[in-house]
Amino acid sequence: MSRVDDEAVRVPSNFWRYLGDHAWDQACALLAEDFAGYLPQTGSEISGSAAFVEFLRDKLGTAHITINNRMASYDVWDKEHEVALQISVEMLGASDHMQTRHQFVIAFMTVDREYQIRCASLYFAPCD
Repeated sequence: MSRVDDEAVRVPSNFWRYLGDHAWDQACALLAEDFAGYLPQTGSEISGSAAFVEFLRDKLGTAHITINNRMASYDVWDKEHEVALQISVEMLGASDHMQTRHQFVIAFMTVDREYQIRCASLYFAPCD
């Protein structure tokens, strides 16, 4: 049986909490220097921590983020944690005439031995 390190599981959760708090620099600090992000639905790849956080900043804006569930496993060969998060995103309308939009995000994130997120794959789905 493999062990799952609680701190390694907290790192991706903290990343999304920082995004929800608009603490962009703190979120970026949790990503590895050689970070790579993937968006399988569009086939896009985003290289670099700053570019990934900027992408999420543009996409999520001032959204309210709630982590609904987390699951983790430990790869004994690579000594990395694989963490899956189920995230609800509520994007508030800019005015009374704009409705609040809800989105669901599934994030698969790899946390390395230094407790940094090395890569992530994100799936976005509207809930409305």
